[in-house]
Amino acid sequence: LYWSQIETADGVYDWSAFDTAIAPWIANGKKIIPRMMPSGWASWNPPHSAQGTPSFVLSSIKHYTNGKGWVVPAYWDATYKAKLQAFIAAFGARYNGNPAIEFVHVAPGMGGECKPDTDSNVAGAQKSLLSIGYSNDLWLQHIKDVAGYYQAAFPNTLLGCQTAANFWSGGGSKH
Repeated sequence: LYWSQIETADGVYDWSAFDTAIAPWIANGKKIIPRMMPSGWASWNPPHSAQGTPSFVLSSIKHYTNGKGWVVPAYWDATYKAKLQAFIAAFGARYNGNPAIEFVHVAPGMGGECKPDTDSNVAGAQKSLLSIGYSNDLWLQHIKDVAGYYQAAFPNTLLGCQTAANFWSGGGSKH
């Protein structure tokens, strides 16, 4: 699911979409692997997937809409990070230690992956990211910070993370 689906206003959380999505799996004795995405692909689960970050956050930070129509936030912005950390803390307060959770997916970027933008127009995405302050160092620090937010929020739950090739290299080298 998307952060914007759950946090409907600053500090206001509606977990019903998540609880509804996991209920059939739990009822059938299955374990779940939740992933709360801060941004994503427009076609996955409209309208939230095109703008995974809540509007109240986007209104106070730099962001852009990529060539696919996906809103990409300045993940490294201090306001963004504080709001994301608060959301992850609320997520952990509600679900940490839940025996139905196999592990929680740490989701720092686009679609929950470790990339800031997955638009196939890499040159255009790079230019747009630079326009909102991107650097490899800021991105790597963001991934580390988000992992730390999840570690603090889910001390009794396993965590996992989908790694990705370095965004700049087109898949050749890794951070």
